[in-house]
Formats: sequence, structure tokens, C-alpha cells
Amino acid sequence: MADACKGIWDLKEDEVGLLEDILNHADLLEFISCSECMGEELDAGIVDSLTKPELFKNVDEKKKWRFNLRLALQLNRTDFLSEDMFAGVDRDMVPKKFVETSLLEDKRDFLQFLLDSGFPLHKYITPELIVKLYQADVKSNTPEKITMDVVEAVLSKTLGYKLNKCGQEADDESSSETSGE
Repeated sequence: MADACKGIWDLKEDEVGLLEDILNHADLLEFISCSECMGEELDAGIVDSLTKPELFKNVDEKKKWRFNLRLALQLNRTDFLSEDMFAGVDRDMVPKKFVETSLLEDKRDFLQFLLDSGFPLHKYITPELIVKLYQADVKSNTPEKITMDVVEAVLSKTLGYKLNKCGQEADDESSSETSGE
């Protein structure tokens, strides 16, 4: 085959091996015409190509599962995932980074899929993650008005976590000192 390519391509030895490997798996190749399909059709074609069962013949189910989950997160698309994807799955299989990324990057479709699938999203919410979310909001162009009351309400509702109100006590002491003068 390398001889057949002479004069057409100047292939290096490692590229010849790669080309042979591709041709040995020609059944996995798929060509999509950009002129024939646009927008959502092209998008769906690419997703179909990336999730073909033939691609995962000799791949561990756990790796296939993680690949599909990562693809869904990156594309914020869940239409190609099975509804019972989390049935019997140990939640430790889902890296905390997936949940953090979906929250920080506002991947609503992905988050909704997790919730609809019965995924225990609340077990991934930590005070550290809440701090990151608030920091990301403050750094954004349109920060929301975040007060200590809002932070306390969110922490207590999601984690049962109560803030120490030492700042308020200090204000009470300073006001009593001022009134005593």
C-alpha cells in the first residue's frame, strides 16, 4: 500500500502504519456531506458517528459509559444517552469534575438529564463547590446581588450548613459601644 501512495503522498513510516490501521477499520469510516446537511442534521450525524456501537466493540463497558457521559457534558446534549444510564451504577463512577463543570458552565440539559435519571446530584454539592459557583458568578459580566442572607439560605437548604454569624455579633458590639458614648 505504501508503494501505491508514492508520488501522491509523501508518507513517513509511522503514517503508513496509521493509514493501514484506518483502512483495516474502514467499516468505521463515515463521510458526511456538509452541503447536504446543515445545522441540527450535521450535528446529529456527528453524534451518531461518535456513538456507533461498532466503535466500542472491544472497549470496557465502564469506559464506554464514561465516554458517552463526557460527550454529553461537552456537547450539552443528552438525546443519545439511555434513560436508565445510571441504573445500578455506583455514583463514584461519575467524577466530581463532571458535576462541577456542568454547574460552572451552565450545562442545563446535562444537569436535567442527571436529575431525571435519579442521579444523587445533592451528594456532590459541597461548601467548596458553592464557593466556586459564587466566585464564578462574581467574576462574570453580570454578577447577581449576593448577600450573606442568600448564601446562608442556599447553604442551609442544600447542605443543612449554618453560617457562623460572628460578623453580625461584631456589628452589635460596635453599635452598643457607639450608643454608650
